[in-house]
Amino acid sequence: MPTLHTRIAVLITAVALSSFAAAWATHSCGPHNPQSTELPLAQKTAYDWARRGDFWTGCRDYRHAVQDYSEAIRLDPSLVTAISCRGDNYFDLGDYKSALLDYNEVLKRTPEDTFDLHSRANTKLKLSDKAGAIDDLSRVIAIKSKSPSQHLFYDFRKRAEIYLELEKFREAVSDCDIAIRLSPKDTWSYIIRGRALAFSGHYDLAMNDFNRAIKISPTSSSSYNVRATWLADRNKAAALEDYNMALKLDNQFGMAYGNRGLLHLEMGDMKSALADFDQALNIDPSDRWAARHRADVRFLMGDIVGALSDLQMASLFCSMFGILSLIGLLAMFPLLQAFSTTYSADE
Repeated sequence: MPTLHTRIAVLITAVALSSFAAAWATHSCGPHNPQSTELPLAQKTAYDWARRGDFWTGCRDYRHAVQDYSEAIRLDPSLVTAISCRGDNYFDLGDYKSALLDYNEVLKRTPEDTFDLHSRANTKLKLSDKAGAIDDLSRVIAIKSKSPSQHLFYDFRKRAEIYLELEKFREAVSDCDIAIRLSPKDTWSYIIRGRALAFSGHYDLAMNDFNRAIKISPTSSSSYNVRATWLADRNKAAALEDYNMALKLDNQFGMAYGNRGLLHLEMGDMKSALADFDQALNIDPSDRWAARHRADVRFLMGDIVGALSDLQMASLFCSMFGILSLIGLLAMFPLLQAFSTTYSADE
C-alpha cells in the first residue's frame, strides 16, 4: 500500500442530467429540449414558465432557471418535472440542500424514478452522505433488475466506487465483478476493482486489473496514472514510465503532474519535483495537495519563504496543524541552512 504516494487517481464519473419526458410531452431540462433554443416570450401557464426555465438551463443561467421553475411550481404544484429540473439547477448552483429537498419531493410522488434516484444519490455524495447514496443506488439496481438494462453495469460500478471510499473493499470488488460481467470492456470497473484489491493487500490481482484496463483503453491517461500510483512503492522506474505516458496522452493532466512530482521527490530529484508541482499548480491553482508537497520541495531546497507561501496557499495556517508546521519550520531553520549549503555544493 502506498506510503508517501497516497493520492490515488480520483475516479470522476459524472451522472448525466435526467430526461423527464414522462412529466410532459417531449419535455426535458435545458439543452435536451429542442424547444428551449429560443426564449419563450409569453408566460401564462405553468408550462410556459417551465419552458423558459428550460431555456435558462440551456444557457447555464441556473438562477433564472430556478426562478422560472419556481413560478411554474407555484402555478401547478403537481408539475413533478419542474420540481426535478429545479433540483438539477440547484445542484449546478451548489445549493445541495435545496436540490435534495426537490428530489425528495419528486421521489415521494414517483418513488421508482431512477433518474431522480441517481440525482439524489449524487446530491447526497455532495453532502457527505455516502450511506444514503448507496441506499439510493441500491434502489436503482433493484428497480432496473426487474427489466435489465445495458446501463445496469454503471449502477453497480458507481456503488462500488462509493464502497471503495468507505473502505468496504469486499463489497466494492463484488459490485465490480457484476459490472464487469455485464460490460466486460468497461475500463473503470477494472480500475475500481484494482484499487479495492490493492487496498486489500492483493497487489498482484490489482495489477492484473490495471493491466487489463490499459489493454482495453491504451489511450486512457487515467489508467496509466492509477497503475503508476501503485507501482511507485515497488518499482519507481516503471511508475515513472507510466506517469510519463499519462502526461504524453494528456499534457493537461494536473493530477499526474502532482503524482509524478511526488515520485521525483521520493527519488531525490528536487528540480524535477519542483517543475512538476509548478505545472500542476499552473493547471489548477487551487490544488492544495500540490501546494503542500511543493512546500516540502522548497523547504528541502532551502526556499523557506516559498515553502511558507505554499503552506499558506494550502490553507494549513487555518488549522492547528498549520500552526505546528510553521513552528516546526522556524525551529529547524538552522539545520535547514546547513542542509541547503550541502545540497547546493552537490549540484
